[in-house]
Amino acid sequence: MTSQGSTSCDVTVVIDVGTGYVRGGIAGEDTPRCELSTLQSSPVKERAGKEYPTPINRGCVKDWDTVESLLRTVYSSLDVDPDSQHALLLTRHVQDPVTDADKFVQLAVEKLGASAVYLGSQPVLTLYANGCTDGVVVDCGEGVTQVVPVYQGYTIDHAIRRQDLAGRDVSLRLQTLLATRRPNTVQGKKSGVVPG
Repeated sequence: MTSQGSTSCDVTVVIDVGTGYVRGGIAGEDTPRCELSTLQSSPVKERAGKEYPTPINRGCVKDWDTVESLLRTVYSSLDVDPDSQHALLLTRHVQDPVTDADKFVQLAVEKLGASAVYLGSQPVLTLYANGCTDGVVVDCGEGVTQVVPVYQGYTIDHAIRRQDLAGRDVSLRLQTLLATRRPNTVQGKKSGVVPG
């Protein structure tokens, strides 16, 4: 039963949009049904003298056409018809530009047919998923690391720390270190240790 003026939704789609991956599922299920890599979804494009190998760089959208395509692929994987009555929960980084939030809502309503849209803060949703409303969330993703204190379900904005140093940077650094060092494969033989 719904009250007058409220929206009756057949399903609520949940999409976590990150720099490296986009995950999608249905509300109430334990795990996402699909996971798409943003690295494989977009060719390297030139924008204002800078290259962005992904449509989302450091948490900020750089290629809306590719993001729309990714979201449509999620809908297809979930077997959700954009013309059906459905709500959409999108996650977002706490310090993303407001223009990105506006564009996500516009995309959800106009292109994906969502009858209701909620943009949820990733750290707050992480706490909710663990049954908490208070805590400090440390989130190290593909492109952004953020430390976010949350009190009674609200982020404490002045205490948020965000660093554009994350998983991708650590991986690149480790690759560089491994490429510059040669493993000593004869060390075990000299010490008399026989590989077993």
